[in-house]
Amino acid sequence: MTRKAVLTIGKLARDAGVSVETIRYYQRRGLLVQPSKPEMGGYRSYGESDAGRVRFIKHAQQMGFSLAEIGELIEHVDDTNCHAARVLSEKKLKVIETQLEALEKIRETLRSLVGECRRDCPQNCRVIQKLYRGFDKTPG
Repeated sequence: MTRKAVLTIGKLARDAGVSVETIRYYQRRGLLVQPSKPEMGGYRSYGESDAGRVRFIKHAQQMGFSLAEIGELIEHVDDTNCHAARVLSEKKLKVIETQLEALEKIRETLRSLVGECRRDCPQNCRVIQKLYRGFDKTPG
């Protein structure tokens, strides 16, 4: 990828909606290349490809990928075969589906607790009792 527009790190960060420290962190993690410093002084310059890379990282994070997984995806940016990206995405999908199942169980448990609390809460709160004792046991 080429670097057409010249951006300072601050402008790159603003355009991408992240902080300058985030840009530096991505560089330390190897997700974004740090441009060399000009010999005659001045600022390091970033290009549109760098802005695209930061947007790629942000989009991947929004999809639930960790920075380590994003690093793996970046290794395959120029591949013509998307097998590695598909395998990684399939793994992520399974994790997300497992998390959704767990969240569904939590939602049902909370619905039950809220229902119990509405019906019978004169002195001892059932929600508090169940949180103290756990959900497998009945309050005593």
